[in-house]
Amino acid sequence: MIVIRGRPAPIFQWSEQQDPASFEPRHPIGKPTKYAVERGIAPPPTSSYPVYPWHQMEVGDSFLVPDPIDPKLVQNRILAAANRVRRRYGMRFRTHICREGVRVWRTE
Repeated sequence: MIVIRGRPAPIFQWSEQQDPASFEPRHPIGKPTKYAVERGIAPPPTSSYPVYPWHQMEVGDSFLVPDPIDPKLVQNRILAAANRVRRRYGMRFRTHICREGVRVWRTE
């Protein structure tokens, strides 16, 4: 048994009649996995539209993202997106958690 990083390495088996380049790996324990492989299913289309109105805002403008359930999570997501906009376009934003959700201001 070959051990790599403390785990048994996959076992590859082929017979003498088979081409060694066409061998199929076998699970090290010999059991099938619990996930079925499905072929021919297309992935969903990716969205490239902006979620927040960064480029519509002038300095001093603000918008509200309503979420009174978990505003800190929403604020962290907005700050991550605002940092990407700041690095790419030089715009700066400020956020504040209020009763209705998270308010975002453009400051630069």
